Amino acid sequence: MLDVSIRAGILNLLKHLTVDMGLVGLYISHDLSLIRNICDTTAIMYLGKIVEKGPH
Repeated sequence: MLDVSIRAGILNLLKHLTVDMGLVGLYISHDLSLIRNICDTTAIMYLGKIVEKGPH
């Protein structure tokens, strides 16, 4: 786990890269509140299979 300010800076940089440069990002996390704020689409996996998918 990173320091909160460093983590926020890295996530903001990744978000800006995906928006400004038209890149696609894949975030894998257990923190659903983070995923909700960063991603356009969220997929929930259970035992290696997607069981739920939708807009944040």
